[in-house]
Amino acid sequence: GGRQWCKVGRRWSDVKSTVFQAATLCLRSMLP
Repeated sequence: GGRQWCKVGRRWSDVKSTVFQAATLCLRSMLP
């Protein structure tokens, strides 16, 4: 789910811009 992507985003925040995709999915999952 979205929470899992949030964790992945934090984990890869120092790896690459891939965190941007994770964050985007995370935010989208929070939308109604």
